[in-house]
Amino acid sequence: MAPIAVVEQRGFVRMLKTLDSRYSLPSRHFARQELPRLYTTERERLAAELENVTDYALTTDMWSSRTCKPYMCVTIHYILDWKIKSACLQTTYFPQDHTGENIAEALRDVTTTWMLNPNGPVAITTDNGGNIVCAVQNNNWQRMQCFGHRLHLAIGHGMQDPRITRAISLCKKTVSAFSYSWKKRRELAEVQAQMNLPAHQLSTESTTRWGSRLQMVERILEQERADPVPPIAKKKKTLASFFVQDATPYSSSFTPRESIENELSSYLQSVCLESEADPLQWWQEHEVAYPALSNLACH
Repeated sequence: MAPIAVVEQRGFVRMLKTLDSRYSLPSRHFARQELPRLYTTERERLAAELENVTDYALTTDMWSSRTCKPYMCVTIHYILDWKIKSACLQTTYFPQDHTGENIAEALRDVTTTWMLNPNGPVAITTDNGGNIVCAVQNNNWQRMQCFGHRLHLAIGHGMQDPRITRAISLCKKTVSAFSYSWKKRRELAEVQAQMNLPAHQLSTESTTRWGSRLQMVERILEQERADPVPPIAKKKKTLASFFVQDATPYSSSFTPRESIENELSSYLQSVCLESEADPLQWWQEHEVAYPALSNLACH
């Protein structure tokens, strides 16, 4: 969100004049007056509507802003005239310690401020945080577990497999390599143009959103599956070229055990073989780089 003062900046004013010279742009002082008035009007309207509500449910969550300031949001759900309605009651700054007692008191203040049924909500939906569970228990309210949160946990537990963990780790390394280097981002754009790859940036995952992991993997596969254009005279780079490490064959300076460990570590960091490629041909081409492992693969 941009500050209200943006309406007085020259560039913004010129842009709106170009779009519609007849439009009269309000000043920031107008916005400072209208926003509180709009809030008061909507709050009074919602309060009047909630006077006829006896049974309701709540949803609450704690979150932090980009400046790391903590907030608590409370949403109400109710049925009026046979229609399900929802409204955000408040999003308040919450500088206190996030203990169960403090959260329970804050939730009771919400019901008191809005003059809701003193017996409390029919149910309140929360995540599985220990502090919020304690708060609901302290208020003697019925708690419902958040379906989205439970789904995220279920998918997370289902992915606790070494093969999936390694694949996700490689995806993260790939995304990280292009996220913190403008040179690699520029080279990625050049490779995309040369190989007819979709001109998309790689996206990373959020630890609290399972869907973001799916999007990250889909974007990696999108770049991997794209068909290259016919070869040109200039040698083209591929996405894999940014991650291929020169494997070091056995050296006499290492013990046999150290040599095998280094060989295995180098192999685990190599690029995964495409599903349609011939694994025996790959091992034949990398026999010098991985002598011990290629021997195992052959036999």
